Amino acid sequence: MSGISGSLCSGISTKEKAPAKKREKGTVRMMLPENLRREIIIIEPTEAVTGCTISGEEVTEVLDMISAEFYVKRYVCYKYAHANGEGIITASLELQ
Repeated sequence: MSGISGSLCSGISTKEKAPAKKREKGTVRMMLPENLRREIIIIEPTEAVTGCTISGEEVTEVLDMISAEFYVKRYVCYKYAHANGEGIITASLELQ
């Protein structure tokens, strides 16, 4: 029993934790979502493999993140001249 009496907690609703996703048999970690982009990095042995055949592979997936990206917004306001020479029209630039 917790240290809070039932009368104090009567207005508080508790939610049960959702059950964890099942792991594939024999794996230690949860599988990473399939919809994430994957970068494949092939690591070859340092020894010569001439005449050998591939008999399998060991795959390790590591979750990685690219930090925030800075970019430049380039606002272009075209200037239009009247054909009769009566002035120039341009859009006004309203930055927030």
